[in-house]
Formats: sequence, structure tokens, C-alpha cells
Amino acid sequence: MNKRKLMAGVFLLLCMLAVDVSAHVPRESADNTSLDTAYPIEDPLKSWVFYDDIAHVEQVRYYSFTMTAGQRIRASVFTPDGGSFAPWLVVMGPTFDISGPVFPNVELPDSYGALVYEGFKRGAEYEPFTPGAYYYTAEADIVVSGNGTYYIAVASQDGTGPFGLALGYEERYMPIEWVRVATDAIRIRIWEGKSLIEIFYPYVVAGIVLFGLAWKKMREKTKTINAFMGITLIVAALYCGSGLAVLHHCLVSVALAGVGPTVVVTLIFAALPLVLGRAVYRLGWGRASTSVDRAVRVKLALYGGLGLVVWAGLIAGPLIALGGSMMPQGVLVTSSMS
Repeated sequence: MNKRKLMAGVFLLLCMLAVDVSAHVPRESADNTSLDTAYPIEDPLKSWVFYDDIAHVEQVRYYSFTMTAGQRIRASVFTPDGGSFAPWLVVMGPTFDISGPVFPNVELPDSYGALVYEGFKRGAEYEPFTPGAYYYTAEADIVVSGNGTYYIAVASQDGTGPFGLALGYEERYMPIEWVRVATDAIRIRIWEGKSLIEIFYPYVVAGIVLFGLAWKKMREKTKTINAFMGITLIVAALYCGSGLAVLHHCLVSVALAGVGPTVVVTLIFAALPLVLGRAVYRLGWGRASTSVDRAVRVKLALYGGLGLVVWAGLIAGPLIALGGSMMPQGVLVTSSMS
């Protein structure tokens, strides 16, 4: 594989992150069904998405955060449910009008006012990073006039189901947050209601195809498989499975939300794991020699590091690659089957 092309692809990915495309840090909340148990948000200006649900129409989900005068509350609610479920958004603060209306079942702190945003279903919008089609139901954009603790409540008058709360507008990822998106995507699919079969079948397909190619190569060349070849085969299957999974969810989402320019971002996220998977497979199975010298180890370590960057292999793939690059020569070239 041409390493320049690979690095160019990663560079292009990073450039895409610099354009005006929403990239939120995913989080899950729990037991936040009262003011006392409101989910605390430490940095409300940072761009977050909290994946939650409303189990019954009387249930309300609460979130709390501290703001200073002049800062901006930017929040929106969305759902993957295309039915009648359209959650409302209630923003509560010490500087809001205390005579305003309050949504039923929503707890209001003493001396607080509330701004209520009615939920109504709009057409599906496409999310490019972890591809999905979501229906936004309510949005708030407020500049606060005083310091204090503010609350957001999400509630529903009609129906129940999963919802996401997007809060903040400063798109900042810590390295661990970026890497973790590879596995966060699985939890997002479960939140959407997708089955485990739909989530993981791309990895099974990739594994079957690559193991079939490897078996054919072994039969044709009477090649003996060693530990290094086994490691690269597993990593390649995980990487290619990630790329196929992104393509699958992209196609499903585009069918609901339509094709837009941000689909290009998704295609990059799908292509890079596939390219990396091919490179790892060729590293283990495309060479005439079965030796594992320093240059080969460095390449495997590079592919492992890049896998973490492009969300390939569910984190396990890159870690296996990095671990394999550090294994002793004697272990890597040990034959396990022929």
C-alpha cells in the first residue's frame, strides 16, 4: 500500500473535521428523573450529546450546569423514532420570567423561571460522523443575563422512546474521547433500537471474506500460517468490518434523510478503515517472506495507531496490532498450522 495515499487520507479526514460539521462528544446519563438527580454537565459550552430515553409520558429527564452572564445556552432535542414521539425542551434558570408557563410534570426550582419549547417532528436530518437519520423536535438558543445554575428538562406529551440532547457549540475532543467513539457508536446503535445482528453482521462478513482469501492462499501456495499472519488476519477483519458497518448505516440513514454534502464525511470514515484493513492483510499475507523484521513491526504499529485515529476495529483491532508489533520475533514466526 502507498503510505503517502494513506497519510493523505488521514489528513483529509482531519481537514473535514475543521469545516462546519457538527461533531458532538457522546455521553449516556442515568437516573436523572428529578431535579435532585439531574445529570451534572461540567462544561456546558463544549459540544455534547446525551443519549437518553423517556419510558412513560409522566417521566422527565433533567440536566444541570453552571453558567455566567453573557454565556450562551445552545440545546436541541432529537430522536431516531419516526413516529409521533416528539419530546419538548424546557430550560430553567434564575434569570428567566417566573410567571411563564411550565410543562406538566416538570419540577421548577424556587424563584426560577422557565422557557418552554414545544416539540414537533420535522423531516429527518443526516448525521455524518456516526451515520444516522434523526428527527429534531425542539431547539433553544439563549444568552443568559446572570450567573447561576441552570437546568434543562426533556419531557413528552405524546409517546415515549429514545431521545438525544445536544448541548453546547464548542467542538473540542480529548484524545480519549475521540478514540472511544469507535465503541460509543455501538451503544448509539443499541440506543437507536438496532439489533445486535444488524450491528455486528458487517464484521462477520469481513471476517468470512478475509478468512476465505487466507485459506485459498494457504491451499494454493501450501503456506504455513504463523502467529504474525494470524494477528494481521484478525486485525484486518476488524478494520474492514468497521468500514462496512459505516457504509451500512450510511445507506440506511440516507434512505430516510436523503443525500447531502455531509455524506462525503461518512464515506471518508468508511474508506479509511477499509484501506487500513487491506494494508494490514497485505502486510501479513501479501509478502513472499514470513519473516518479521523491524520495518514490518513498525508498519504494524503505524497501522495500529492510525486505526485508533479513524475509529477502525472497535479499539480491539488497533490494540491487537500494537501489541503484535511488540511481540518477540520468535513468537511471531512460530507456525501454528499449515
